[in-house]
Amino acid sequence: MADGGGSDRVAGVAGTADRTRVYVTDPQKQGIAVIDTATNRVISAELGGAHNVFALAPTPDGTHLYVTNSYDDTITVVDTVARTVVATIPVN
Repeated sequence: MADGGGSDRVAGVAGTADRTRVYVTDPQKQGIAVIDTATNRVISAELGGAHNVFALAPTPDGTHLYVTNSYDDTITVVDTVARTVVATIPVN
């Protein structure tokens, strides 16, 4: 995903409450694709700096995305507007 190419691995899919965006994780390419549901097109091939991404969940207002990082036992918090990581939370 980071290079804009396709992938054969998808680990997590989650949509926003307003149904305008879908986020898809790709642990192979360590990326998060953002899909515009009105056009069904990828609008961003990589979101933030999450690593070893697996599952994800947007906040109800859609401003943040919580992403599990399977190999380092952390959760990355991504600001979906700025598309940047705002926190990394250890979970072990």
